[in-house]
Amino acid sequence: MFRIYVATPSLGLGFLGSYVRQKSGCNVEIIEPFLQKLSREEVIDKVLRTEEDVFVGLVCYTESRFECFAFAKEVKKARPDATIIIGGVHADNLDELILKYYPFVDIVTRGESEETLLEIVNKKPLNEIAGITWRGGGKIIRNLERKLKENIDEYTYDYDLLEPWINEWKDFEIPVKYQKILHIPIIVSRGCKFNCTFCGALDFWRNRFRVVSSSEIVRRMKDIVEKYNVGYFRFYDALFLGNEEQRILEFCEILKKSGLKVSFRIDLRIGTTPKVLAALKEAGCIVIGFGVESASDKVLKAINKGITKRQIIETCEICRKLGYWTIGFFMISMPSEEKNDVAENFKIFKYFDELNLQFFKIHPGTPIYRDLRSRGEINDDLWFDKTKTENEYFYCKDHFPSAKLRRTTVDIMILKYYFLPTKVMQFLKIFLVHPFQIAGKVIKLIRLPLIGRLSQ
Repeated sequence: MFRIYVATPSLGLGFLGSYVRQKSGCNVEIIEPFLQKLSREEVIDKVLRTEEDVFVGLVCYTESRFECFAFAKEVKKARPDATIIIGGVHADNLDELILKYYPFVDIVTRGESEETLLEIVNKKPLNEIAGITWRGGGKIIRNLERKLKENIDEYTYDYDLLEPWINEWKDFEIPVKYQKILHIPIIVSRGCKFNCTFCGALDFWRNRFRVVSSSEIVRRMKDIVEKYNVGYFRFYDALFLGNEEQRILEFCEILKKSGLKVSFRIDLRIGTTPKVLAALKEAGCIVIGFGVESASDKVLKAINKGITKRQIIETCEICRKLGYWTIGFFMISMPSEEKNDVAENFKIFKYFDELNLQFFKIHPGTPIYRDLRSRGEINDDLWFDKTKTENEYFYCKDHFPSAKLRRTTVDIMILKYYFLPTKVMQFLKIFLVHPFQIAGKVIKLIRLPLIGRLSQ
């Protein structure tokens, strides 16, 4: 929250805040301490200066959970009458335990929460609000699940809540030449249609995939361009329009007919057809991210990715011919992954213009997590014990008997890549334009081997 490097504002918070403000008329403020350069004291002062009833909603990510709860405790101490609400993927899977371990938390919201939060703010009796876990009569009460709305067109994002600092936001994984135009993050779908074992999206979105209509997406883009003079959109959907060919082609056609001239970035699945890739390029797409994870067919099968190394290479070659800037997302130390599997990753790095290389981390609510828990390698209470876990719980042999690689081995592999001469030059080019953001990222990378040695 305050010390952890954050590249993007919480889009989930923005949707919640926008909906509550539209439907209730109450005062709503979205606070992003890192991006707004706000201290803990400054944020608490905002809470203290509020004369009305105060509802403090916090998104809890696995990586920042301890800081999230420490801040919630401080807010409750400073303003005992404030209602502390915790949400997000991490909280969705550990709702009852959060209330057990943290008595200063009043409510945990589960899953999609626009309607839930609106009912809380409107002071509907808590026992009648679906999708929450709360305290009542000295007990922890888990209400029924909330049914998801089929049509999500009415869930919009009011960027006014992020002004003025949103105007400085940048996507640093794209070519430097595009850094001069205004960027904005956007998301137009919820859920994912696939079932990779490392991901919790299917569980969080209750095995559903929903998307805003193509005409509505283009309408929103036009409004944003007219209001903020934006030239580049970064779509943060897990897979753009669910990677559905007809839906994507429809969007491209509507966008072209609108006359809107913008550039945009999306994430797609390896194996997307040349027809779709060509249509997107013509519509203004300049950057595509691919969640590759691994170039080892053995590992890809183990994580239920549904792609092959050959498909990865073929898709990247098509993108290169079309003139795309491609970004490959990889994770090291996946289940069953050994050194020779990691070596396969390095062989195909050359097919991408930019890489995002991560140490694989365990998150609650994923199929991999449930498998590890069933075998006694992890338990739910672990997430609340600072003495046993770091903020990020890396899958490595140091912690998990089933892992194949040691912590320091993976740290060194990642560090070697990020300190290749080409990567250093890339960082320097962007640093000259946006030093604060790049400094945070570099510091995080430098800490990798230090943490590794300390954990042995």
